[in-house]
Amino acid sequence: MSAVFKELFLGKKEVTIEGDIIFLDGVRRGRLSFSRGNGLIRSLDDNKEADLVLEEGLIFPGFVDIHVHAREDPSRKWTYKEDFSSAGKAALAGGVTAFGDMPNTPDPLVDEEGFRKKHLLSRFAGMDVLLYAGIGPDTRPLPHRVPYKVYMGKSVGGLFFRNRKELRDALSRYKGESVSFHCEDPDILKQNEKKLVHTERRPPEAEVIAVETALELIEEFKLKGKICHVSTREALELIGRARKKGVEAQLEASPHHLLLEDNGDGIEFPKCLRSTGKVPSEGFFQVNPPIRGKRDREALFKAFKEGKIDYLATDHAPHTIEEKEKGTSGLPHLDTYGNVVGCLLEMGVPPEVLGKTIAYKPGEFISEFGFSSREVKVGSSANLTVLVRREEDIQREGLFTKAGWSPFEGRTFPWRVEFTVLGGRAWKKEIV
Repeated sequence: MSAVFKELFLGKKEVTIEGDIIFLDGVRRGRLSFSRGNGLIRSLDDNKEADLVLEEGLIFPGFVDIHVHAREDPSRKWTYKEDFSSAGKAALAGGVTAFGDMPNTPDPLVDEEGFRKKHLLSRFAGMDVLLYAGIGPDTRPLPHRVPYKVYMGKSVGGLFFRNRKELRDALSRYKGESVSFHCEDPDILKQNEKKLVHTERRPPEAEVIAVETALELIEEFKLKGKICHVSTREALELIGRARKKGVEAQLEASPHHLLLEDNGDGIEFPKCLRSTGKVPSEGFFQVNPPIRGKRDREALFKAFKEGKIDYLATDHAPHTIEEKEKGTSGLPHLDTYGNVVGCLLEMGVPPEVLGKTIAYKPGEFISEFGFSSREVKVGSSANLTVLVRREEDIQREGLFTKAGWSPFEGRTFPWRVEFTVLGGRAWKKEIV
């Protein structure tokens, strides 16, 4: 068995869907019509008979994942892990209609020539791809506006800083730019590199100290800052205090930090995820920063539920099964993005809060760099994600990622992506 896409509503020039629609200011029942010809939303109060009536479902603006590692660059050395084509398919299956691609590959994007080459490759994703440029000790800003990524300590890839002075000197050249930070302090990582356990090699204080440093640099150089994959309560508190002072710092939360806990004896899943088959071994959940304990997970979830997190961003890291067995850090998430959204709904996160973190805010972020925002309004591009309250078992055969596995393998989610509308064309995943 394998996963394929089926296009829906063939032969129709215009499609009308009735259901609960997620707007920026709340949820309202309505009829939404979009054109398959020009790919635009035509009406939000259509009186025509609906082609589809959703009873237990939600119509969202198309999801946007602003933190993905598609692994393809001009060297093509890592395309066995993933490429833009497979990442695009995995994203579509997960209800994602655009994504941001990170630069930690063998030939990282750091200059205009690299941007041009990678932009050509990104077209194979079949959707909007926002390319981040990397910042290293010797890099300079590109001549046109792009978002940038900083790896404060060594992770996967060769683009990182050895100490804080090196980082500060580099960022002094990027005043006023949009910079995202992977926050793990290089000194703390160095001090703990010989520890036997991954969570001890990358302790909470590595993130906390790095976040403190990042916030100081954001303020000093007037950056539009973003803290990636926050995982600790102390980091949340630091960012909250900085925001109150006027520091322009946004933050991401990833599915594994929101849903999973390391209880000391293994990884614990939320109750809404039933185990229905063989699940990955504990070592497969190694990730940077690590999955934390109950205290940190609950603080992060509370902040997310209250709308204090700006983005649900996966940090999709498609390493192969063989690489995971050898201890490589990172988790693939694109295929299950919509399932995770449904799980968060089941856990009590309001749909309007989710709408902001998975569509409206990330849509606004990518629009700063020339892409269309994700909105539900007449005249906007018809990029939509339809979720239904229907169980889905996660199995390898149903995945599009080249990684070939999922941290949620052998689990059953209570919600699934019914179909994804990309530029007016509706695509549904099927297992054949």
